[in-house]
Amino acid sequence: MKLYVSSEVMQATTGCKKRFSCLGGKRKDLCKIGTCIDGEIHLIVCLNETNCSYQRSYGEEFICDCPIRKKIYNKYKI
Repeated sequence: MKLYVSSEVMQATTGCKKRFSCLGGKRKDLCKIGTCIDGEIHLIVCLNETNCSYQRSYGEEFICDCPIRKKIYNKYKI
């Protein structure tokens, strides 16, 4: 299933090193959202070893700041 986000969200995701491959809907290694707080703070469980410019350490956990990943979760619950 191909996923869609607005052009504004795409433009806000300038640091994507994965060429927006998450929008193809075929990736099996998307970081899993473990907890989402108010649709803004997304605590993740990372499933790949690739360095991501949107992953931030938060104590013992990680937060995802990727505008596209956050929108995919908020819109599609993926």
